[in-house]
Amino acid sequence: MKNMRKTIISMLTLLLTGMLFLTACDKKGSEPNEKDAVAHISVVDEKGTPQGGMPVLIYDEEGYEKFQQDRNTEPKGFALTLPDGKVSIRLAYQEWFTAGNRQVTFVIREESDPDNYRIWAIGRTVRAGEQVRVDFTLERPATPEVPAGTLLEMFDENNGQTLFG
Repeated sequence: MKNMRKTIISMLTLLLTGMLFLTACDKKGSEPNEKDAVAHISVVDEKGTPQGGMPVLIYDEEGYEKFQQDRNTEPKGFALTLPDGKVSIRLAYQEWFTAGNRQVTFVIREESDPDNYRIWAIGRTVRAGEQVRVDFTLERPATPEVPAGTLLEMFDENNGQTLFG
């Protein structure tokens, strides 16, 4: 009876130690690693003004192919540019590079409504441990100037002339 009790206590202690060991293990890609790649992204408009708060979507090869068919495809990564229009994104080795070099596509999607949107995309071949620079220049079409004042249409049905009285 005494040996059985010691065996149970030993097993519980061993089980508790194992649980603590497993919870203390490093989670996938949570700590920076010298094999991680870093992408330094800069976003400016056509005048060179930094574009803060711009969403940058990150796709791998397969994800970008799906994105080309459906613009609502979930990205593998996501970041927002800082007020200076820049952001650095760490691509974790465990998540991105265990199979070697990758084609990574960085996308900015600007939507005014579900039917009206603009997309800018830049693809790069990225290696583990590499630092890459990605510079976006968002060229937007010029908006037509609206004439000052109120547009007025007046017709004189009797003689085809408009008179201001």
